[in-house]
Amino acid sequence: MASGSGKTYTAVSFVYRLIKFAKANRIRTRIIEKGSKVEAGYHIDKRDRHTRKIRWEQLKDDLKYDEKALDRSVVASDQIRTVIRTFKETKGV
Repeated sequence: MASGSGKTYTAVSFVYRLIKFAKANRIRTRIIEKGSKVEAGYHIDKRDRHTRKIRWEQLKDDLKYDEKALDRSVVASDQIRTVIRTFKETKGV
């Protein structure tokens, strides 16, 4: 998605609605609770901490991460999809 398209606003809006209207205290997913792994062969983007430059790299080995690494050193891009799906299922949209 392009920058400036409102992704963050949409995500925050859905989470707010889940908490306020669906009485959800916390959104729990398998990845949040237990971590996960990325299989070897996938292309992942790595960001330099100082320059914020992104480079693509193909994994040679499986990358296992725990729940503490999520959103710190590992970003799971499908988390927003899980939040939106949960909201739709809860509210019947």
